[in-house]
Amino acid sequence: MATQTDIQTDIQTQNVCILVNSCTKYRYILNPFFIMWQRWWKDCELPMYLACDGDLSEFKDTYGIHVIEQEKDYGFVEGRIDALKKLDNYDFVIMLQDDFIIERYVDNKTINKLIDIMVKSYENILEDEHIACIRLMPCPGPEGDLYKFGNGIELKEFENQCWCKFSFQAAIWNRKYYIRFFEDLIDDVKTKIYKTHYKKLADKIVDDPKYWNKLWFQMNIAENEYGSRFTRRYPEKFLGIIRDGGHANAVYRSPIPYRPTAIVRSKLESWARDLFKRENIDINQ
Repeated sequence: MATQTDIQTDIQTQNVCILVNSCTKYRYILNPFFIMWQRWWKDCELPMYLACDGDLSEFKDTYGIHVIEQEKDYGFVEGRIDALKKLDNYDFVIMLQDDFIIERYVDNKTINKLIDIMVKSYENILEDEHIACIRLMPCPGPEGDLYKFGNGIELKEFENQCWCKFSFQAAIWNRKYYIRFFEDLIDDVKTKIYKTHYKKLADKIVDDPKYWNKLWFQMNIAENEYGSRFTRRYPEKFLGIIRDGGHANAVYRSPIPYRPTAIVRSKLESWARDLFKRENIDINQ
């Protein structure tokens, strides 16, 4: 089946869209996700895209979103890269996951201000003034230099030595940066494999989706020191919303309030089941 895409650009959105990635395995979480998105982000003006394998017409018709139907489940990271490359009409993307279940009103005004800050950073000819990422979910929050912007926004920087400088949590990303980060990281992993294994075995490892799933989930190389080292190759800044205290509920004082995350080790968390029950949302799992 040919890959079906539904990609449009609205100049009024400052060249920004939202991307949610999923796969058939977690399809049961999509209706709850979009129900809560429409309930708590009523004034969302950004184009919303769902990238997933299988027939997505149900979600396109029900929620009025755009879809990227992928031929198969490419993998946790690989699916993101496939979708981002197809979204080449956009320079910036708010990256979300299907299990980021929004539980309270989204601060749309703050998000628009942050988008403006990020877009304007690229008007500077100096690359080290460009912002690669503004993390919207302070889990964890940044602890580096404080930046005060004229629109009342205060952000902090994720320092180079920060072990979790890259994060899969909700954030505004420069689309090309995100792609480059993972392509370079994947190339580095492959280089190490071919340096330490005979070619026949190396080919087998590189072509094994289970190997890559282990790297992304069990070893979580993108969100740890390994991934952090790759961000140091590039001059762009990483900024983030400042966490309002160390208590667990501090995550709700963020522009997109959700609990990270509803699915852990392939299982739906008990609090998420309770949430859907209270919200009268059926889960077909």
